[in-house]
Amino acid sequence: PLVANFDPARNIAIREAQHDWLWFLDADERVPLETGRLINEIVRERGNEAVAITIPFKSYFCGQWMQHCGWWPGYTMPRVLKRGHFAFAEKLHGGGQFDGPELRIDAHPNLAIEHFSYRNIEHYVEKFNRYTTTEATNLASQGFFQLDWEQGMRSLVRDLWLYYERNEGHKDGYLGWILSWRAGQYRWFSHAKLADFRSLRAGVESAAVPKSL
Repeated sequence: PLVANFDPARNIAIREAQHDWLWFLDADERVPLETGRLINEIVRERGNEAVAITIPFKSYFCGQWMQHCGWWPGYTMPRVLKRGHFAFAEKLHGGGQFDGPELRIDAHPNLAIEHFSYRNIEHYVEKFNRYTTTEATNLASQGFFQLDWEQGMRSLVRDLWLYYERNEGHKDGYLGWILSWRAGQYRWFSHAKLADFRSLRAGVESAAVPKSL
């Protein structure tokens, strides 16, 4: 059966796999040959030293490798994990939890997994729309509802600042500006979409709004 979020789907895949070490790879990711050889060598020779291996990510936005905005070296969760020592969260982008030592591959571009996350702006907006809807659904299922325009603006400005100021998004040019601005809107839209839930409509209609811009 179709599983709505990819992290819970990975938990199902674990049960079907046959080997002790599992490498989770998405359809829009490519592993350099050199990286594959390195990971196999680590598993063979140092597999008893860790339960997780984290690899840098070289992510692309509209065909451009984003070297700033917090996207490089793109370390997130380990993708190579030892069976019996990890599990993935049920919520979207919840990541995995593991219970032992971690090995981290150096942030060298030639060793990074290439991540072709967004082909163009239209593709980005389509995924943005789908992901924020899932985030809103998760919030609603947890009984969370607080439509606060001040908190929403704080989140928007904070995330925009994080991408563009702290992580020097301007060095990625105009695409860095677009990515930073849309990233700032992610949490804002996730909360705004709570208005789409009929059970929450009364709270939405009574929520305070600013008196002027």
